[in-house]
Formats: sequence, C-alpha cells, structure tokens
Amino acid sequence: MVSELTASIRSIEDEIGRQRYTFNNISQQYNTMCDTIPSNIVASAVHFSKLEYLEFEEEINEAPRRLHSRKE
Repeated sequence: MVSELTASIRSIEDEIGRQRYTFNNISQQYNTMCDTIPSNIVASAVHFSKLEYLEFEEEINEAPRRLHSRKE
C-alpha cells in the first residue's frame, strides 16, 4: 500500500513537472514574440504583457500545511 502511494505521488510529481516544462516553453515563445518585430507592435497595441515562468522552488522547501483539523 505504501509503495502504491509512493508510486502515485511520483507519477503526479512527474506530470506536474512535464506540464510546468510545457507552460514555460510556451511562455518563452510568447515572450519572444512580444519582443520581435512585427508581433511586438501588435502586442504593445493591445497591451499584452510578458508571462512569468512557473517556479516552485520556495514552495518545495516548505512543509505542507493541514487544510482541515480532525475533531474527535
């Protein structure tokens, strides 16, 4: 049971990593287009702003907090 839980957590963490990688690549392409002629002219005309990359370094180092306390 513990090994199944560990495998599930690892699988979820891997999926989060893949999604973050994909988002950051798309953000990089978008930000490049916002800096490149002629798309930067359109981006500034409609007030597009650059996207920030997803980073979880601070959150990874913090211990999770309990959302609900159990009453007995």
